[in-house]
Amino acid sequence: EMIGVNEFKQSRLYQDIKLEGKLEGKLEVVSPLLSQGFTVEQVAQMLGLTIEQVRQGSQ
Repeated sequence: EMIGVNEFKQSRLYQDIKLEGKLEGKLEVVSPLLSQGFTVEQVAQMLGLTIEQVRQGSQ
């Protein structure tokens, strides 16, 4: 079952990324989030990235 954006923002993974604040750490989770069914827009919103950054991170 896919988790929602709000549930993801409560997750340990999100909190670690938020605290770390590094783009590399954020980009590491782009592909897994997209594979879980989140849209590019949702991933960008969750991680505080631009849509272009999400697209680049998924390659």
